[in-house]
Amino acid sequence: MALERVNYAPAMLRDEALASALDEHPFTLLDIGCSGGLDVHWREFGEHLRAVGVDPLNEECRRLADAETSPTVRYVAAWIAAPDFEQKYPRGALELDPVGARNDQSIARTSSRAAILATGFDGARHFSQGAPTVTYAERRLSVDELAAEAGLETVDFLKVDTDGFDLEVLVSADETLRSRNVLGASIEVQFHAPIHDYSNCFSNIDRLMRGHGFSLFDLDVYRYSRAALPDRFVYDIPAQTHRGQLGFGEALYVRDLGDSKYPAMWGALPPASLLKALFLFELFGLNDCAAEVILNNEAALSPLIDTRRALDVLAREWWPRAEDYHHLAEAFVADPAAFMKSGRAMDPEPPPEPPAVEVGRRLRLLSGRFRR
Repeated sequence: MALERVNYAPAMLRDEALASALDEHPFTLLDIGCSGGLDVHWREFGEHLRAVGVDPLNEECRRLADAETSPTVRYVAAWIAAPDFEQKYPRGALELDPVGARNDQSIARTSSRAAILATGFDGARHFSQGAPTVTYAERRLSVDELAAEAGLETVDFLKVDTDGFDLEVLVSADETLRSRNVLGASIEVQFHAPIHDYSNCFSNIDRLMRGHGFSLFDLDVYRYSRAALPDRFVYDIPAQTHRGQLGFGEALYVRDLGDSKYPAMWGALPPASLLKALFLFELFGLNDCAAEVILNNEAALSPLIDTRRALDVLAREWWPRAEDYHHLAEAFVADPAAFMKSGRAMDPEPPPEPPAVEVGRRLRLLSGRFRR
């Protein structure tokens, strides 16, 4: 699961002088729903990456562990669940009464669901890479329990992709989101669900994340045509289509650390977190946000990184013809009209294309790999 604007060739992370600032501050990723492996852009952190991948598919976790080449990446076969979530959200009762629950979910009427039923497509087997058997983990634990068990004092990023249980995962991460200096999260979201404070709906996820001090920075959306008039599938599996109603999406939430008011609203983060936020913003194609973090936190960042060099790298990555950051900033102040559509500002180059392996993983299946 990767957003379309991910930067697959991050210049700062590939700049040895800048990336060395992470030697004492490795980046920690917690990947909930890791079937298929870590998204390839995380590998740009190289030896500075610490990751734990979690998935309920036993065979897939074993396959990933056997294929893993980094000693700092490990996999856990488990369900992630909030202990009291069924009391908060009586899923079964609400699903049995879609009228009373005011459920506007249209999955059952999509061409994706119709094709799955017609072809017998097995999502669990697909995510298990064709393993001869598919078995599920027996363990159930919360994100907070997982982080404590793994000895993670810091979780820099949380990736959540569980095919319909994403809000429950976030509810189970309450202590982690409050006290482990989480910088951001990418979350699979769905736009239609029962009207309930704990239904797995984008509005509830957005409310929870904003309540923990995160802001929405990016959102990709996925469409599903109705079976009544099917559209062409995006991939060679019965998943999203080119046209149709919005069904699912991927939302990127990050702490807006470039806002000078952020510490007063949510508390200050340590300089190491500010440092890692720079690389995180660049990785998600948000160089402007990284530059803002530097400008508003230069005193805290200067002992860790060459801020002038970082600004220059960020500027040239966006505008390859820029001499340096200050040249670009002065050009904008002098002539903002040059940056308009018909202007003659320094034309940026198109971003690098995602690797083929990453394109193949941008899937949204309705087969319920996490169905419990």
